[in-house]
Amino acid sequence: MHREKARRLLNEHSKNRIPFFFVSDFAGEKFLIQTNSEEQKIQFAFPERPLFNLSGTNEVVQFAPLDRENYFARVHQVQTAAREGHTYLLNLCERIPVLKSPHPDILFSAALAPYKVYYRGHFLFFSPEPFVKIVHGKICTFPMKGTLKIVDPFECGLLLSDPKEMAEHATIVDLLRNDLSQVAHSVRVEKYRYTEIIKRGDSSLCATSSRICGLLKDTVYGHLGDILVSMLPAGSVTGAPKKRTVELIQSIEQTSRGFYTGVSGYFDGEKFDSAVNIRFIEIDGDRLYFRAGGGITIYSDPEKEYNEIVAKTTIPFA
Repeated sequence: MHREKARRLLNEHSKNRIPFFFVSDFAGEKFLIQTNSEEQKIQFAFPERPLFNLSGTNEVVQFAPLDRENYFARVHQVQTAAREGHTYLLNLCERIPVLKSPHPDILFSAALAPYKVYYRGHFLFFSPEPFVKIVHGKICTFPMKGTLKIVDPFECGLLLSDPKEMAEHATIVDLLRNDLSQVAHSVRVEKYRYTEIIKRGDSSLCATSSRICGLLKDTVYGHLGDILVSMLPAGSVTGAPKKRTVELIQSIEQTSRGFYTGVSGYFDGEKFDSAVNIRFIEIDGDRLYFRAGGGITIYSDPEKEYNEIVAKTTIPFA
């Protein structure tokens, strides 16, 4: 379903307080929408709507190595564009073949994440990053920018003190604050650059996030489609300035992101919660591909960015 039809349908469902779930692609041009009364083609688990038929697995997931030379070349392309003034920050993403894995059904059941979505035969993901939450006329967004593989939680201090990561996070917070101001007033950063530990079985990632909130200009009931469409694509997975950076992403990555780095959301008739579609597995016939990315600036060290992508390329089993 295309953007305009989806916008109208989401407005209508929210006006009538009809619970629904949706997934949008990266560009915010294509949507999958289902109500609770329809056939559940897409399975999902959100913090306030957990699934209980979960199971673990002892099977191993193996990934192809990320092509270092090709990745470094793309980083240099981004940095050239930054020096020429076309972008300040670009979220560069890669598509990595999965060499060995249990069936996607098992992956979805066994993986741990606040937000999990599975569209059988197409994709599944295990996202740690909320996008927008709306409760009682208050809207909040939670950009997650900056990630470091750690052994001890004290190592989060290295992430918090890194000048490149500080600048990258500030850029995205400013972008999301502006995006939120399109649909809300009294917008402010309620909590700036706090750390979260993302468990990954025998290791962990430290990530930095911020909480930005405002008061909706219009009631969510009858306007949810307008609110969401105006904020897409999500700023944390694009860069700044958004419009020009999205154009650069399309030319540099040369592979469509599809529903990767799009947004998924659930409206229960009163409240709304959503996530950014990251930690994503694309299903292409009998082949699986893991999608991962990171923010690139003129100050990026290609080796560190490469290591960040490798650290993110994992399934978060217990």
